[in-house]
This record gives sequence, C-alpha cells and structure tokens, in this order.
Amino acid sequence: MFTNISEKIEKRLAYLENLDDEIRSGKSSERGLWQISRDSGKFLSLLVSLAPKGNYIEIGTSGGYSGLWISLACMQKNSKFTTLETNQVSYERAVETFQTAGVMDFVNPINGDAKDFIENIEEIAFCYLDGGDDSDDSESEQ
Repeated sequence: MFTNISEKIEKRLAYLENLDDEIRSGKSSERGLWQISRDSGKFLSLLVSLAPKGNYIEIGTSGGYSGLWISLACMQKNSKFTTLETNQVSYERAVETFQTAGVMDFVNPINGDAKDFIENIEEIAFCYLDGGDDSDDSESEQ
C-alpha cells in the first residue's frame, strides 16, 4: 500500500507537511493544521485496511492530510470514507486536497458538525476522532 503511492498523493502530502511546518514555526499566519506525522498516517492507513466492512468515519478533517492516508486504505478496499469538518476554511482546503490528489472517488467530505450527521451513519466499522472545539481558534492554536 505504501510502495505505490501516486505522485499526485505524494505531492499533496509533501505540500501539507511543508505548510504545517511553516505554520508551526511561525513563518505563516494561516490557521493551524495540527496534522499527524507521516508515520502516524501510515499507521492510520494500516488500521483502516484491517477494519471490517462497514462505514469509515473521520471527525476533524483539517487540511485533509490524515484523510489522504485513510483514502489509501479505501483504495485498496475499494470503499469510501466520510470525513466531517466544522471549519469552512479547513473544509475547503481538504476538498482541494482530495481533488488535487485524485482521491475524491474514495472520500465523502462534509462541512458540518459530526453531532448533526453521525446518528444517520449506520454500521460504523472505523472512526478516527481528530476533531476539536473551534469555538475559540485563538486559544486552541497557542
């Protein structure tokens, strides 16, 4: 699964890694991505690939970095996952990520609060909870 990552996906992963580094170092004033490491992404992908049949959910999309890793497992399983993001800017960046990487066939991005959608999703086989409270971004980014 990790030896044949497409060039489009690799380029977008690298872009998001660099952007996250710039934000964390203070070189960029953009909203924090707070994404996982590459090793954690591989582990996440492996977990999804071992999950039983059902729906795969990510709560907290951010820029789509972890979603790219989840999509690798979904490609292997010929399945799709749903990712939910409350922040409009993050949601738009994630959709751009999924489109640029060419994985939209494996992702169902939703701009909204998981509380409003989760009870309508049946047979959840895997859930990656990486969401936070966006009510005060200034405090959460410190």
